[in-house]
Amino acid sequence: MGALVQLDATSFAWLIDRGPSLALHGAIDGATGAGPAVVLRPAADLHDYVTLLEQVCTWCGLPAGPLFCVP
Repeated sequence: MGALVQLDATSFAWLIDRGPSLALHGAIDGATGAGPAVVLRPAADLHDYVTLLEQVCTWCGLPAGPLFCVP
């Protein structure tokens, strides 16, 4: 659990006629299928993905294990 977290976003008129079009950002754990974090943001850009990733790390913690770096 927590070793693979997939992030994705979709823009849609979630508020129908009551507000602007927003992007729903979601994180899904690859092992369990649980959604550790979901957030509505104005756009699907880097800042919004980092905001989602910050929530995942704050609520669930950082993954434990080795980090693999490709030279």
